[in-house]
Amino acid sequence: FTLYAPGRHQVPANGAKRRIPVLRSSFKVSPMIRLTPGKSKLAYVVAELKNTSGRPMLRGHANLFAGTMFTGRSYINTALPGHTMSLPLGIDDSVKVERHLKQRTVSEGVLFKDDVTEYTVKIEIANNRRYPITVDVRDQVPLKYGRKVEVGSFSYRVAGKQQKAAKATKDRKPGWTGADDQGRVVWIGKIGPRKVKKLSFSFRITRPKDWLLRQHGG
Repeated sequence: FTLYAPGRHQVPANGAKRRIPVLRSSFKVSPMIRLTPGKSKLAYVVAELKNTSGRPMLRGHANLFAGTMFTGRSYINTALPGHTMSLPLGIDDSVKVERHLKQRTVSEGVLFKDDVTEYTVKIEIANNRRYPITVDVRDQVPLKYGRKVEVGSFSYRVAGKQQKAAKATKDRKPGWTGADDQGRVVWIGKIGPRKVKKLSFSFRITRPKDWLLRQHGG
């Protein structure tokens, strides 16, 4: 990329480094809280930013400020004009999340019995802010392995009420998104000020009787 610094600047001829701004722009973003409760209890603040400056934004380290207060450092990737980038904005300690897993195994079949284990994942998210927040919750279900193992019977709930999950696409819409080809499930929605949102989803794993289940990978 060739970038031109606007205006006139003086650079001393003594080998000292001088920083010259090449781009100053303001972008309107809608931050959201991203949660992966199966891996971490931290609530990450992210924002989708569309580069409307007409110039490329190059990858590199970014300093984060809340007003004039320095809050930390992050890293951004290159965004060409018109492209959208994900902007990490740190951690929100006012958002808490808990995740619980329950399982129950039964045997089914007459001549050839199968072991069926039903898993239920319950997630509780507490918003201690005085304003509503948008939350992006990401979790994982197992992938089918072999012809004799089946993963299915998915169901999704919000505050105890069953909901129909949308098909997994690139366009994230509010509500549950069903498991994609990598086993990822997503819930997107709003949580009111000083409110707690309760989510849950369940699935079943069917395999020949006395087969052991082992968890591996990420």
